[in-house]
Amino acid sequence: MSEDLQKKNADAKQRQAQKIKQANQAAANELTQYHLTRKNEDFVYQLQKQLKEQGAKTDAIPGMIQETVKSLQEGQKSGKTAKGMYGTPTHYAHELIHPNAEKKQENLKTSSFPQLALDNTIMLFAIFTIMYGIMGSLPNNSIGKLKVNGAAGITAIVIISVVGGLSFGYITKLMEPVKDEATGRVKRRPVGMRIGLTIAAFIVWLAAYMLVNLLPNIINPILNNWINLVIGVIAIIGDIYYRRRYHIVGSAFSTRQPNNRRKR
Repeated sequence: MSEDLQKKNADAKQRQAQKIKQANQAAANELTQYHLTRKNEDFVYQLQKQLKEQGAKTDAIPGMIQETVKSLQEGQKSGKTAKGMYGTPTHYAHELIHPNAEKKQENLKTSSFPQLALDNTIMLFAIFTIMYGIMGSLPNNSIGKLKVNGAAGITAIVIISVVGGLSFGYITKLMEPVKDEATGRVKRRPVGMRIGLTIAAFIVWLAAYMLVNLLPNIINPILNNWINLVIGVIAIIGDIYYRRRYHIVGSAFSTRQPNNRRKR
């Protein structure tokens, strides 16, 4: 009796395995009609499996696969691969099933490093020129009596602003979550790395602030107080226009932070 039962179970398992094999073979044969590369075919095949395993609605899967295939066909023309376009099948399946979660991750992104650096540089330049313009206008100020113009000189202000802009831009991008190329998941860098590199960036900026004292006065003149104030105000207006024109997000001096990013 037990032998018959074991035989029936073995036969049932064999039939199930045969059905799975046939289904997999049919799916593989179906993909050949799309003329995808071998790797892209495998990506789509694995994506189908992941969509089922992750609980995608059965009637929605064909549409998801068709859209993916169309994108891959277009991407192939310019040498793009499925992995480069979508990451791993596991990650992309999750993205298709939970699009809102991916949008939240997208909202964590800031503007590019060059954009952030330029925005920070302009604003720092505005802050320092206005600050020295006001200080120089105060009674009994010592700025005009300095033997070495140092940080009050226009060349020094430009240098400090550029180094500060680069430093703050670097810190902002350092804090931003990054995409793991292996898994396709978004994650933050290790806390120790972020803290260490942030301190290093501040040290570089402070070093620049101190080193400008070595500049000779002839190439680092102190501008007229009113000129400082005027160019500072112009810099602020220019920076406001720049932020709005290029939708700067995440700058050290911007009110638009990643989680509040608007659709463009």
